[in-house]
Amino acid sequence: MNQEAQILVAAQGDLCQVQVSGRATFKIAQHLRDYVLRRLKAGLRRLILDFSECTALDSTFMGVLAMIGLEARGRCEVVFVNVGPANRKLLDGLGVSRLFKFAEAPVAEVNWQTLCQAAAQVSDMSAIAGTVLDAHQTLMALEPENIPKFQSVVEMLRAEVAAATPPKS
Repeated sequence: MNQEAQILVAAQGDLCQVQVSGRATFKIAQHLRDYVLRRLKAGLRRLILDFSECTALDSTFMGVLAMIGLEARGRCEVVFVNVGPANRKLLDGLGVSRLFKFAEAPVAEVNWQTLCQAAAQVSDMSAIAGTVLDAHQTLMALEPENIPKFQSVVEMLRAEVAAATPPKS
């Protein structure tokens, strides 16, 4: 049985370590994106993502990883640790892996000042439709071969986001 993902975050100075466990899905993708983008604006220089406990990645989560990789380019080193063959194949298949460095060794345990659970569950699914849309559009822009894979999803999400957006006065 695949459990829903849990993300643990530890940060010290300009270094951040994220551990992803369980099934990494759209339910926690927005939380990861928002946290990392805030940290990038605050001067994050090195981000380590540990996937040793991650059992699966959905396309939204991979799209968010691509968004993070593109945003971090040139200002923050992002390293994926212990991705595993099945998840690496998924990342390679969508072109996401070319944005990151990979290491297959355990991350040394560090005496972190802060450790918190960044994401648990999302109760309002409509609130994340925009993130799901952005993630899939990023995957399509990253690799043209992804366009036929996600075009119908993007069209459906655009309609959902448009319907949920209040009209401008």
